Amino acid sequence: MLRKLNCQRHLERKTRNGLRKKKLLRETFVMELSKIIEVK
Repeated sequence: MLRKLNCQRHLERKTRNGLRKKKLLRETFVMELSKIIEVK
């Protein structure tokens, strides 16, 4: 039982980190895109 709960908590932490990484990736992508547009 305890192990199951621990696993769930670990998964939550993993997904939260994944979301944060995705957000960062999107932000950098937008920045790069705006740079390209400025150059044009």
